[in-house]
Formats: sequence, C-alpha cells, structure tokens
Amino acid sequence: MIEEFYNSSELNDVNSDENVIPRVQLIFLCVFVGLFGVSLYYIISRWSNGIRCQIIEYFSAVLLIFIISHILFLTNWLSIIHFSKEIIYVELFGNLFYILGNGLFLFLLLIIGQGWTNSTQYGTNVFQRILNYLITLSMIGLSWTIYIMFVFDVEFNSITNNNNYIYYLDTTPGYILVSLYGIIVGFFLFSNHLYYRDEIDVSKKKLIFIFTVVFLNWFLLHPIVIIVAHFIDPYIKYRVVTILNLLINTIFFIVLLFLFRPKYNHNHGHFLSQFFGNNNSQHDDNDEEEDDEEDADDYNVASSSNNPKNEKKPLLQQSDPTPTIEISQ
Repeated sequence: MIEEFYNSSELNDVNSDENVIPRVQLIFLCVFVGLFGVSLYYIISRWSNGIRCQIIEYFSAVLLIFIISHILFLTNWLSIIHFSKEIIYVELFGNLFYILGNGLFLFLLLIIGQGWTNSTQYGTNVFQRILNYLITLSMIGLSWTIYIMFVFDVEFNSITNNNNYIYYLDTTPGYILVSLYGIIVGFFLFSNHLYYRDEIDVSKKKLIFIFTVVFLNWFLLHPIVIIVAHFIDPYIKYRVVTILNLLINTIFFIVLLFLFRPKYNHNHGHFLSQFFGNNNSQHDDNDEEEDDEEDADDYNVASSSNNPKNEKKPLLQQSDPTPTIEISQ
C-alpha cells in the first residue's frame, strides 16, 4: 500500500502541498509508532518487576492519540490521491485528535513540573490541581471550537479551492487563545518554582530545574509557529505549519522519553535522579561499606570466640609461670 501511495501516477495531479505532506505525516507516524513501542517496552519490563512507570504510561497514551490522528490524516490523503475525493469528516477527526494530544501533553508537562510521581507533596494544593484541569480543558475545548467554526466550516464550504488552508491559531479567536499561552507559561514557571523551593532533595531540585528550562521551550515555540504561519505565503503555509508542529512535538517527545526512561538499577525509574544522585549514592555506598565492615568485625569476633585454638591462647597467657621455675630447679 505504501508503494502504491508513493508511486501512484495520480500523485502528480495534486498540488505541491498534497505531494509533500502525506510523506511527511507518514514519516512522523513511523517515529510515533517507534516511540510508542519503546514506551510499551519500558512499561511491561517494569510491570514484570512490580514497578509502575506512571509518566511513561501517560505519555504512551498521548502517543497513541497522535498515532490515531495521523492514521486518519493518511486515510484522507489516500482517498484524495486514489479517488480524487476528500473524506472531510476523517480530516476533521484527525485534527480533533491532534488537538487533544497537544492538550494532554500540556497537562502532562504541568503535573510533572509540580512533582507528580516524584514528590509526596504533589496534590496537596487543591487550587493548583483545579487550575491544571481548567487550563487543559479550556485549551482543548476552545481549540476544538475555533477549528470547527473558523476552519472546518470554511474549508467545507470551499472544497474546490486548493489554497484555502487556514491554521486555526492564525485567526482572530486563535490570537485570543494564544494570549492564554502567556498565562499558562507563567503558571508553569510559578508551579515549578514552588516545587523547587519546597523540595529538599538536591537531586530532585536539579531534575526539576532542567525539566523547566527544557520544556519551557515547548510552550514558547508554538506561538512562534503562529507568527511564521501569519507571514509566509499561503501556497506553502500548509506544509510549513505541518512540518514545524510535527518536528517540535517529536523533539520534545524524544527528550521526555529519554529523561524519564526507567533505570533498571533504580526503582524510581528517573534517569536524571540517578544521574544527579551520585553524591547521595556514594554516601549510601559508604554507609553500606561501613555496615559491611562492622558486620565483618562482628563475624571475626564470633568466629574467633568459637575457635578452640583461640581459646587456649588466653589460658596460656594467664597461667602462672611458677611451674616453669619449679621444673628448671
């Protein structure tokens, strides 16, 4: 099917966007499937040891949503290429799943930054948890509404126009939605700061610092895509926006999976916690060595007391030297 998809002579009948985008989406679909497979491997391997990787479990669900989205996209492209007919509602649900995946990934970043699975204090602030759900549901719901009312409806009523692509965030309601990113970024930084301030474990403080610095860029890059989409030529807007969004998400998906991949000699499963915890681990190793030495000393004492040869030595040392004198006389 893939060879037919690429080699079909009908592919020459579509415009340049339709020539490039299906190939790009197919490549990223393969990448997402690979990441999903790696995530499942981590999850199953840790389950067999009675340990859960909650961050990886949630992340695999996000990946699955993106995979479904791209399968829907490619299904629509196959229909366009082979039958010259767009399955408009398949494209609709593909975009809705894509928006859902972005929203759930946003939620994952928020709760990780607040110490989920890494701090006993996570969830004690009820107001913070309510804001997490409110922000996520608002972003997903408003994005769905903007896409359906200002993009899908326009494209549905002008199907014959090949250059009618509209990026849903590059609209007037989309600009209002993007302005919320400033509030979300502020909330992300403030919540992470609270966790960083209250955390006493040095390794965890380093972990949350690097996590904040890295994934702050994910929040900032999406508004940059909107700016690019606003100023580029409409004839190339579709492919540029699609490639940029997929590239940004894929990079940060790989980074997240790398940072929180489980270490098999570390029950908590955080690579950075293991990496930054060298001082603590060395201290624990020293304590274990001291305990081993104490146990060894106790063992030596016990074994010497049970050895009959060692019992004769103190008896000879404590014996009266007088008999020796008598024998010499």
